[in-house]
Amino acid sequence: WFVAPWHAQAVTFTALVGNGSPASGVVGEQLSSDSTALELTFSDGSRVTLEQATRARITATTSKGADVLLEEGSLHAAIDGSRADRRWNFRAGPYTVEVKGTEFDTSWDPTERALSVVMQHGVVVVRGPGLAPRRLAAGERLDVRASEARSADATEREAAQASASVE
Repeated sequence: WFVAPWHAQAVTFTALVGNGSPASGVVGEQLSSDSTALELTFSDGSRVTLEQATRARITATTSKGADVLLEEGSLHAAIDGSRADRRWNFRAGPYTVEVKGTEFDTSWDPTERALSVVMQHGVVVVRGPGLAPRRLAAGERLDVRASEARSADATEREAAQASASVE
């Protein structure tokens, strides 16, 4: 007998547009919420809500989750954590928020290069320039600016070079 390998299906999503009617989501397509929030529902039970004046894209989907690019604005994510192998990533500028199952709010201001993450429950890990991987749990908040992170990196490099030249 020949048994074909089983391949898990990638999560799919729908967007509830302004009039409340669902539209199939397309990976890579820009999603915008102008005057009202835009709710995305995923086949794994996860939900992402784009707040007013937000632009984002679902850049990839797999059987374990999705990659979301937050171009500008704020979103609320409620990711189903019932499976241990869950893999969701939210990218904003140079930062990545890695999620397994949680609920949080995040915002990105590309002009200020500022990221904010506010946790409701669960755990995420935030990575980015000048920021050691930062674990956030329920009730915690992280606010960071990419320009400040670059400045901190440069200061650390200069200090390391100065101490190396002294030895």
